[in-house]
Amino acid sequence: MMEAGYVLDFSDRAFSEFFSAEVGVNINDPKYYAGGGSKAKRLKQFLLSEPNDLAARAVRALWDYRQDMEAVQVAPNEIKRDGQRCLEIVERWEGTGAAFADAINRFAENATLDELVAALQRDIRANKPQVALDRLHTYCMKRFAHLLQQRGEGVSERDTLNGRAGRYFNPIRRDGKMSVVSEKIMRSIVETFEQLNSVRNNESLAHDNELMAHAEARFVFDSVLCLLRFVQAIEKNQFESRSSLERP
Repeated sequence: MMEAGYVLDFSDRAFSEFFSAEVGVNINDPKYYAGGGSKAKRLKQFLLSEPNDLAARAVRALWDYRQDMEAVQVAPNEIKRDGQRCLEIVERWEGTGAAFADAINRFAENATLDELVAALQRDIRANKPQVALDRLHTYCMKRFAHLLQQRGEGVSERDTLNGRAGRYFNPIRRDGKMSVVSEKIMRSIVETFEQLNSVRNNESLAHDNELMAHAEARFVFDSVLCLLRFVQAIEKNQFESRSSLERP
């Protein structure tokens, strides 16, 4: 779709109008000029910096436009090959985007947190889970610190991730309102985060390490996302319970 700064057959004006109408984005926003001002460079910056679902929407729209182009003669085999590649990328982004958004969010107004979430999105969009593991550990540390502070508990730089997770889950387990299965999941979360400490220290870019194998890193990353979605569900249920009690 992109060659030597061009994107398909778009003029600058048509490119802007297309993104506004089909994607709902101002592609002339200065933030997309970080890598240069050509259409291709702005598109690349857009794909690197925006959430997966928005990036997927743009790629789908561009592919539909390319298929409808009458002025460009492309061999059928090339169209089929490129179409399959685009579809694979879009489906991965759409699937990852939904799972990612359910598990990792900007839970507080904080510029560092914003950049951390954006960096995790870029790593996963680039299919580099082994690179993302260090940042994922940092995100989890921040998330559980925030949850504990909301309870009025203090946190320390000396805390381990599994230590913070245990302090978060133990009161919930003691309430006795969770099923046996949920209690077992909570215990497994604390154990998983204990292992994530080791992964972060010995198999991520936190230090000069040999990185974990790609497939294994993706498994670890996705597993932690599942655990974080469980935390989100707990918080939502507790919020809804508090809200019902506060209603007159």
